[in-house]
Order: sequence, then structure tokens, then C-alpha cells
Amino acid sequence: MKPVLNTHRTVRWFLLLLVLAVFPLEVSGALREWSDATGRHRWRAELFAASDDLAVLRDRKGKLHAVQVDELSEADRAFVRKYLEQGASAVSRQQQMWTLNSGLKIKGTVLGYRSGPVVIENRSGTPYVNGKRFRSLDPVYQAMLPKLIAAVDDDSVQTEEDFRKWARKLRREKRSIPVDGVLMKLPNGDEYAVPLFLFSDADRQVLESGWDRWSAEQADQEQKEQENVLLRAEAAEFQRQRNERRQQQQAAAQRREQIELMQLGLLAVDAGVTSLWEVRLMPNPGVPGRPVRVVVPARNSLAAQQAALQRNPGYTVVGSVQISRR
Repeated sequence: MKPVLNTHRTVRWFLLLLVLAVFPLEVSGALREWSDATGRHRWRAELFAASDDLAVLRDRKGKLHAVQVDELSEADRAFVRKYLEQGASAVSRQQQMWTLNSGLKIKGTVLGYRSGPVVIENRSGTPYVNGKRFRSLDPVYQAMLPKLIAAVDDDSVQTEEDFRKWARKLRREKRSIPVDGVLMKLPNGDEYAVPLFLFSDADRQVLESGWDRWSAEQADQEQKEQENVLLRAEAAEFQRQRNERRQQQQAAAQRREQIELMQLGLLAVDAGVTSLWEVRLMPNPGVPGRPVRVVVPARNSLAAQQAALQRNPGYTVVGSVQISRR
């Protein structure tokens, strides 16, 4: 006679395992202790971005803090130097997705602020942008240019063909359009200045956070570079939080789906169509993991084992037991 366990207790245990599987505990290993040059002030944070003069630290709550490197302890200054020597900044490598107010998506890495002209001219019927053929530009930038022209010159320009027609009307004239925006590195390695006003409201709010300080006439080159470092850090943190929210939403949807499937299985158990089975599994040689127990609704032991293996690829069944009867 196979043992029959308490179904309600098993369901609660099953739900707990499900929640832990969908939302695993996160442990951050990037936090370290920092101190100022006097040693009187200490705090724990992660080095998120840096330049020779500025360190951007993220505390355990996710808030960013900018600290002058020369105000840190010697050990911390050495840590920042090593970080820069190794080129370890994830911020400088991370490809991010940005949205324009037109809905167009741009994938690229924010490098800093940029103020300068976009020069458009017509050479024998062929449009050139900053000395490069329009058709040789990155496709994303090609799609963005009509939006720029529509915003500053002719709102009837909506497509790339509209832009070509607009450029042909220039004849031999060069049109210089001032652009205040962010310098963005696209996946193909090209760098383009993207006007701030073209971004969606949420994205623009992050990207223009330090624009006034950067563009101030009295700002020297060192101050500008510090603002660029801060911008890169804030842009990366904004993307990280957005991705984290998206992952949480996906995980919640997955959990709801799994719970709904489990509830359907339990209804089948209550109706006498299936039974609940506990299947014990071991990881195969070379597969990282630990022994697990899986509770599944199934008609028989073989079906339960197949369902458990489907959820845990790379494992082998070592036993199964019926914990509720049909």
C-alpha cells in the first residue's frame, strides 16, 4: 500500500516551492566598504562607473552617488584606478534600448552630451549628412533624420523618401541644424548625436538630467567630462531598473500561469481524474544542481515522472510516490 499524505499540506508546500523557484533570493556580491580620506566616514556601495576624477557609487537601495576620487581613501583610490585599468565598466559596454517620441527604438550606448551641428547637403542629387552619404549611415539614424527635419524645419517630412526629396531641394545650399543632445554609440560602432527633444518623455527626463550643468558657459572640460560620467551611469541605472521591472512582470505572469496550471491539476485530482505524485530527482553527472522533489498531478507514476523530467531537464528519476488518491 502506497502512503497517502495530507493533500492540503502538500499543496501549501508545493506553492512555497513554486514561489521560490520563480522568485529566487538575490545576493549582491558587488558591495564593498568605502571611506573618505580621513577614515571617519564609511559606507557600503558598488562602484557603478568612474573616470579619473569621479566615482559613481550605487548603494544597497540602488541610489547613485557621485564622489570625487581625491576625497576617497588611498585604498579606494587604488580600487578605482584598477577598475579603470581593467576597463571593467559595464556602463561603457552595455547596449541599451531607447525610445523616441515617435515610437522609434534606438539601440545604443550613451557616451555623454554633445552640442554641435548636423550639416546636410545635396551633392548631385545625393543627400550627405556631416560629409557621409545618407545611405551609408546606420539604418536607425536614417530613420531618425526625418524626425529631426520635421521638428526643426518641415513637419511634412515623415519618411526617408520625404527626407531625400527635402534634401534635393537644397540644391547647392548646405543646411546646418544645431543639435543639443546625447552622443550615442550604435551597435555598428558609429557615433551620432541624438537631439534630446526627440526622446520620449520618460527617456528624456533621464538623459537631460545634467544638461544645464554641462552646457553652462563657465563649465570647463573637466566638469563636462564629469557630467558625461554621471549621464552614462544614470542612463545605465535607468535601463537596469526598467529591465528589472520587465523581468519581474514576466516572472509574475509565469507564476500566475504555473499556479493556474496547478489549480487545474488539483481540480482534476478533486474530480478523481488524476492523483498527486511526489517525484524524486537527481542531477545527471556533470549537471550542476541538487536533488529535488517535484509534486505533479498525473494519472499514473509513469506520467508523473515524465512531467517531472520535462520541468527539470538534465535530471534522472530516482523514485516516485502517490500522495493523494483518485
